[in-house]
Amino acid sequence: MDNNDKIDKSKSVFTFQDIVEQKDNNKSLDFRKNYRALDFWETSADYYCKSFEKVGHFQQNIGFILQSLEIMKPKSLLDVGCGFGRLLPFINDGMKESAPFPIVGIDFCQRMVEQSEKYLDNYPQKEKIKILMLDARALPYKDNEFECCMTDELFTHLKFNDAQKVANEMARVSSKYILSVERYVFDGEHPEPHVYSWDINKFFRWKVLQRKFISQGIVGTVLEKPTEKRSMGK
Repeated sequence: MDNNDKIDKSKSVFTFQDIVEQKDNNKSLDFRKNYRALDFWETSADYYCKSFEKVGHFQQNIGFILQSLEIMKPKSLLDVGCGFGRLLPFINDGMKESAPFPIVGIDFCQRMVEQSEKYLDNYPQKEKIKILMLDARALPYKDNEFECCMTDELFTHLKFNDAQKVANEMARVSSKYILSVERYVFDGEHPEPHVYSWDINKFFRWKVLQRKFISQGIVGTVLEKPTEKRSMGK
């Protein structure tokens, strides 16, 4: 390998195509490539959406999420890092008449948001779901605007500084609860952003109402905003 190859390698970016090539050709993944979350998710959005076309492909975390939401019964809900909105119909259907309206999902990946239109196209209650392309590090919402902010396997994809910014914004716009489901590692993905994953107490200093091991390194956590902070801004 000459110097030019080394320079090109240092500037290259880890994308979903790296995983595809590794599986197709039985190659080792090159984790020397830079990881940028937006590059990875823009290149994986189409595949990721297609992999959830069947309801049976998505049953792993929804039980814990619905159980928690049924107890909290938030009147307003923000799903941060919702991707193409895969969770939102399950939440709306599962909570029935107690479901928040609208259920709002945000994601920073344009392609994911575009895929949400296809995913929800035949969903009979799609008017109850709103999906927007926003940067979770700077949310355009007022303090305490949502009773609950939730994430499903979001922080595990973020570097520490970005994760802290997202957590700060979630804490700011949530008036009562944080619901988080996080995985410690994802096999085959770039290891860099996973160092600080799973233990969201690194980012929030709220009361832990529940923490449950779900499966395969996935942990669900429900946090409650301290009463004195909950009243601020109202």
